[in-house]
Amino acid sequence: MRHAVKALIEKDGKILLLHKALDTPRFPDHWDLPGGGLEPTEETNQGVIREVFEETSIIIEPLKVIWNHQMLVNEVIIDYRIILTKYISGEVKLSFEHIDFIWISKKEALNLKLQPYLKKYLEQSAE
Repeated sequence: MRHAVKALIEKDGKILLLHKALDTPRFPDHWDLPGGGLEPTEETNQGVIREVFEETSIIIEPLKVIWNHQMLVNEVIIDYRIILTKYISGEVKLSFEHIDFIWISKKEALNLKLQPYLKKYLEQSAE
């Protein structure tokens, strides 16, 4: 099983989504929350801080796990944890893994091509 931490970063009532590059191994050309896989000995909070900084150059403070979902991706079970975070500072500067970013409402985000776990979360949180 692989553990993935994803940051729900809210700023001015909108969340930050990243558009994955076309050559990424999992869900190319999909929109996703910033985040990624935990290192083997890494704690959830350390991992989400590291991943967000690597992918966006912004600094966040993890607050709490707000959603957890497991799914099979490329024959590997991935345990997705969405972490509610506080935006601290910085401007978004994308890594090579992404081609665009957007600050968007949760409701509007449902119109995008989302990674499956994220679509499921947003549908449930919009109810």
